[in-house]
Amino acid sequence: MACKEYEERLDLLEDYASDPEASGLSVAEKEQVRAHLVACGECREEVELARAGRELLRGAFTPTGEPASLLAGAFWFRVRAGIRRTMDQGTKSDFWNSLELLARRLALTALLVGYAAVTRQTVDAERTESREIFPEPAQQPSNQEEVLLTLAGNGTGR
Repeated sequence: MACKEYEERLDLLEDYASDPEASGLSVAEKEQVRAHLVACGECREEVELARAGRELLRGAFTPTGEPASLLAGAFWFRVRAGIRRTMDQGTKSDFWNSLELLARRLALTALLVGYAAVTRQTVDAERTESREIFPEPAQQPSNQEEVLLTLAGNGTGR
């Protein structure tokens, strides 16, 4: 919180905090604010907080680039060294064994899914074919009246 003298003139402190050289303040206003900041700890703290907040916001909206090449290089160096070490030992590590087991299971799963899909298509085709050869029988009458109506409709009734 700024002191009472600058409480109503916070815009001067904000302009000064953004960039004293590029702000719209006149030379006299800049000198006045500078002198006041030397004497007033509250206003100096306000200006420092405003600058810190501006830097945080600027950093939050700055796109991040690739990781530092030194760190990235060190990471890949360690990965390659680990691979070489496991290859030189002639035995697979637990990681590679687990990875190989996962690959086998995925391949087996893919084969089973493919087989199930082909089998289902074959069964569906056989059902369609059998329906063409043997159509669904007509619905059977459920009571005596329907039987009589069916016989009357066929012309076989006496």
